[in-house]
Amino acid sequence: MKECKVLVVDDDLLILKFVSINLEARNWQVFQAADGYQALQVFNDNKVDLILLDIMMPQIDGFDVCRTIRRTSSVPIIMLSGLDNPQDKATCFDAGANDYLTKPFSLRVLFARMEAVLRRAQNKLPARENRQSA
Repeated sequence: MKECKVLVVDDDLLILKFVSINLEARNWQVFQAADGYQALQVFNDNKVDLILLDIMMPQIDGFDVCRTIRRTSSVPIIMLSGLDNPQDKATCFDAGANDYLTKPFSLRVLFARMEAVLRRAQNKLPARENRQSA
């Protein structure tokens, strides 16, 4: 897969740094945001291929960030959260998320889900564009 750009959003700076370092080690270009406002700013200023988005953040939570991004973009979004109840998961999907991963998570599972949502997003392209990127 080509080098991809990912926006990692989490108010837990240890998780933000841990995920970012591991993505960079796998040749991903990483943009970081520690809150919802910063996430929207970074998203608006950069073309990203994927967003990893925490739910529980101060000021603007991940649900609202996801809804805001969905007004203008179909970029794949994977929600990351310590919340593990069905209502929160349903709210994520209703907001427009493509996937949901409960913390703590395995990096191997995270990377597999990232690749899967990117494959699904690429398969939605017109056939001509699929051939050109292969």
